[in-house]
This record gives sequence, structure tokens and C-alpha cells, in this order.
Amino acid sequence: MKKLLFVLILIGLASLQLWAQVPTVPRAPAEWEEIRGVVMEVEPMRSHPSVSFDEAVEPYVKVARACINENIALYCITSDTIDDLGTLKPFDLDTVFSNRGIVSPLIHILDVDNLESFTAAPWSRDHGMFAIYENETGARKLADFDIVASTQTLIATTLGIPSLNIPTSTNTGQAYYDGGNWLCDGHHTFNIANISHGIQPGLQQPAKPDFTNYMGIQKTLNVTGVGIHVDYWLKMLNEETFVVSYIPQANYNPIDNKTDHQVDIDASVALIKQQLTSAFGRSFTFHQIRNAPTYNNTSLNTTYLTADASYTNSLILNKTVLVPQYGVQPFDQDALDAYAALMPGYTITGILCPQYAQAGGAIHCITHEIYADEPIYIKHAWIKDTVVIAPQFAINATIKSQSGIATARLYWKTEGSASWTTVPMLASGAEYTAQIPGQPAGTTIVYYISASNNLGKSISKPFVAPAGVYKFYIKQGLGIAETSREVAEKITLYPNPASGKVTVTIPGLDRHTPILIECYDISGHKVRARNLAERDFDISGLASGTYILRIVFKDGTLCGTVPLTVQ
Repeated sequence: MKKLLFVLILIGLASLQLWAQVPTVPRAPAEWEEIRGVVMEVEPMRSHPSVSFDEAVEPYVKVARACINENIALYCITSDTIDDLGTLKPFDLDTVFSNRGIVSPLIHILDVDNLESFTAAPWSRDHGMFAIYENETGARKLADFDIVASTQTLIATTLGIPSLNIPTSTNTGQAYYDGGNWLCDGHHTFNIANISHGIQPGLQQPAKPDFTNYMGIQKTLNVTGVGIHVDYWLKMLNEETFVVSYIPQANYNPIDNKTDHQVDIDASVALIKQQLTSAFGRSFTFHQIRNAPTYNNTSLNTTYLTADASYTNSLILNKTVLVPQYGVQPFDQDALDAYAALMPGYTITGILCPQYAQAGGAIHCITHEIYADEPIYIKHAWIKDTVVIAPQFAINATIKSQSGIATARLYWKTEGSASWTTVPMLASGAEYTAQIPGQPAGTTIVYYISASNNLGKSISKPFVAPAGVYKFYIKQGLGIAETSREVAEKITLYPNPASGKVTVTIPGLDRHTPILIECYDISGHKVRARNLAERDFDISGLASGTYILRIVFKDGTLCGTVPLTVQ
């Protein structure tokens, strides 16, 4: 474990920045890409009886262990001047780690004095350190915006990474440019941000000049959401999958001054569906995870609001996902189970964060990734869910690395088989392709891509492969009359519970294929039916309660049924 003392002056650090130097073909990476380290600004434990010492240090301890398991570095910044969350009870982090058996050259404790920009701990997420790759996979810079309090100058100096200060194009307030308000897919396609001062909801295309010129973003979608940052309520797990907060009325307590967050969340999700598609031109899927309820214990001086007790405020560290926990069941376990189901192959770890929820944040807010040198970029529109039987299935990908790609391979097998078939991918520039031979109807294929660059680094897509892989099911030619059990089992409704309208998603079926949706109450009476070419079903006027939606193809064949709760 390395412990270093920094006595720094802001003027000296500022001189190390590359002020407003526009990168060439910049790319901002996604959170599921390879990282080399994590930064945490250490906020000493607040002294109230509800937070034990072990609970207070748990985020640092568990992040340290996760970093060691992933063989990446942790940089903990400590300072006597850090004082953002009230009454403090100092502790020595080096002793905390040593007493818990955490001793590793990967752990670095940076003691900082006389640097006022580090007084806003522990919110590392919002203190610069945006990663930018030139020419998509080339030279890496750390960037911040000129109105944001920055930690990155210390980190850039420590790691020898060029630092870039981005001039902001409009006066929108600092929160708009915070790292917690940044969500992108790593393919230039978009970023999503909560609205701030002077910003209205809606699509900006092209994106603001500071996002386009310095981050390589094509368009920005500004949404209402919850809180001041998008990471309070929304998280991307891959290019087409979101987890989103769900805050029902039962979560609220009389101390909540706002009790309709779900309205804003639903409106924001609807706006995303309306205005954005994935980098592959396809629709997104959204999975709700219910927030922990508002907690108010005056005798313990402990209060956090349900809007701040979100499970979407998680952190992806290569093959590990750290999920906030609030000591409330079944909500904590439900969140862990949801991540495990949505991210197979990842190690899912819970971290207690109630003391941070009191101040409006969790594990994502108090950490920041340092992305890897010499990344291998893989863009692949995976085969989804269920496909029609065919002579072969093409697997296409864009694969790049600054040093060049040495090998690119496709690995595939039928589900349940012991061994993988390896197929070299053929290259045409940065475009690679390989084929999976046709298989009988009823077969499930699993596959992944692996690439190595000329420096010897290897990366898989999905990142955790072969522990987590892409999967698709082969069926006979699907006419509209044919029912697929696999499709029926995967019918989803969003939102659910819902009011006003609900969107029906049917994997493997074109969105514009006509269907009949029938709505039945719990006594079996049909209360509504609509023929739809789109998938938005009107439920306005229905009484609150449980209903069953019956989805039928136009020839009368049943596709499936799914329960719906109307609020």
C-alpha cells in the first residue's frame, strides 16, 4: 500500500492543464468498458449513533477489495480540509485497511493539504476526470469543465495523464456538467442528462458544442428525472439495457415534500423511447428496480428520502458490479437479484450506503473510474432473443485499437455443450465478420467475441465472457399465426404499475406488426380491447387494481398473457 503526501497549490496544478485543446475524433467511453483504477475522496465518518464505524468505512473497504480482485488500482484522496457533510469523526484509512487485511500495492492513499478544490468530498463523481480517447482508441485525456470543482488535476499529475479543461458553451449551472449527470453509450450516439438552470427537456441535436467538440457526442437528451443528476434514477448496463428507479406511493413518508417522482421518471423514460434509439438503431429495454422506502428515525438522527435511496446508483468495475444497499429488506436483496439476472457472469456485491443517501448519493456518486490505456473498442449489434431458422447467422463487429488488432475470434456453441467452436473473424479495415452455421429449430446458441491487440491485451464482448454470453433461440419461420413459447415468456410491460398508458414489448416481433390487446379484470370480465399497430395501450379511466393483458395475433392465435397493475 502506497501512502503519499501532496502539498499542492492550485496555480501550479492549473498550469499543467491543456486549456481548451480540442481532441481529434474524441470518444467518451461507456461505464461497462475496461478501467484501470478508481478514485475516492475520503469523507470521514459523521458522528451520529445510527452509523457504526464499520458501516462508515464499508464503501472504502469493499471498493478496495473489489479493486484488488479486479487487479486495478484504488486512489483514495484524504485531507484535513475535507468537510462537506457536517460533523466529522476523522479516521486513518491506512489503519482501516491494514486492520481488515487489505494490504496491496494497488491501494494508494494520497494525503492532500492546502487545496481548496478538494473540500467537496466525498462526491468524486462530480469532480472532473471525464475520460476522452482521441481517434476513438488513441491518446487518453482526463477532462473537466471550467465551472466544475476538479479533483482530476491531482489524479492527472499522479498518473501522468494529460488534462483537458473544457470551456462551457452556456451558463447552465454546475450540476448540469457534473459526472453524475453524464450517461453515454461509448459509441458517440448520445448522452442523457437531467435538466438544469436554463435547460429545457427535449432533444438537442447536434449536442451542445462542448459535448460534441470535446466528448464526441452527437446528441443530448435532457430529461426531468429525479434529483439534480441522472444517476439518481437511471443506469445503462449495456448499449440497449437500462435499469430505472421505481418509486411507488407506498415508499413515501409524511416527511417527503414531493410524492410524485414516478410521474417524472415515467415521462423521462417515454421521452427516451420517443427520441432515442441505440447505436444499432434498435429500441431499448427498461427494467424497474424499486427504491428503498423513505426512512426517518429522529431518535437516531437518521433520515433519507426514498428518491435518494436508489439502486441505480451502482458502479461497474470491469467484471464486478457494486450495488448500493440501505439495510432494508426485501428491497436490498431484490436489487441484487435484479442485477444478477440482468448481468450474468458479473460478480454482484452490495455496499451499505444509508449515510450517503442522507446527503443525496450512493456508491456511484462517491467514486470515479480511471479508464484503461490502449483500449480495445468493440461495437457489436448482438443477435437478440429469438430468430428464424436460417442457413447461417452472420456475426459482425467493429473492432479497433491504437496499436492495431492482432486477432479477432468468434466463440460459439449450442447451449449445454461442453466445448466452444472457435471461428477466426475476417477483417475489412475495422469491420470484422464470422458465421455461425445454421442449426435445427429449437436450438439455443450462445456466443461471444474476443479480440487481442498488438500489445498483447485481450478483451471480450460481453466483457465477462465466457461467464456471461450472448444468447439466441432458433425457431421455425415465424408467421404471425405461430406462437412462440419463448416470446410469450418474455413479454414485458413498461411501466408496471402504470397509469394512463402502458407499452407492450414482444421480443422477436416487429413493433409495427398488428396485434389485439385485451384487458381483463380479476373477475375475468373484459374491460377493454384495442387493435394496435404500435405498442402503447391506453389504460386511462381504469380503476386501480390488478388486470390481465391478453395479447393475440391478428388471426386469433394467442401470443401470451401478462399481469398489469393500474395505479
